[in-house]
Amino acid sequence: WNSEKYGGILKFFKDDKKEVILHEDVVIKNVLLLGKNIDDKLMDEINEENIKATVYNQALNYISRRIRSREEVEKFLLRKNYDKKQIDYAIQRLESENYINDYLFATAYVNDKLHMSNDGPNKMRKHLTNLKVDESIISDVISKIDDSIINDKIDKLIDKQIRLKNKYRGNILKNKILN
Repeated sequence: WNSEKYGGILKFFKDDKKEVILHEDVVIKNVLLLGKNIDDKLMDEINEENIKATVYNQALNYISRRIRSREEVEKFLLRKNYDKKQIDYAIQRLESENYINDYLFATAYVNDKLHMSNDGPNKMRKHLTNLKVDESIISDVISKIDDSIINDKIDKLIDKQIRLKNKYRGNILKNKILN
């Protein structure tokens, strides 16, 4: 294998002109220099590292849009048909670099739902459970919700329902609001 540089991208060519493009971190890790000859065994190892780098970079790109749970990232990578071993490597690396943190995800999710929706603690708990966030994390985050915020939300919803359902009176109005 021989290497050549084209506009910041390192490409490797075999004698039969087969081309391989590598991620920067793979090039740096293996100290691949221009004109360096590489045997087939080393190239196989480099290809494996390059696939891991590809999986990692796709996951990083996916979480760059918004904070994600570990489960969301794993499902995304599985949809891309990557090998379980490569996915595990990428997720472990993202967790060690603190790009994936289910506690921070759950906290952000609960705060968003508290301030931008009418979802209550039970609905938030159910959604976080569906995303396979650990139950201890969910309980901890939901226990930190200030009861006054929930009570204010409930009062606003009741006032809104009273305004909307002004044709009802007494117990009928009370039952409609409770429902």
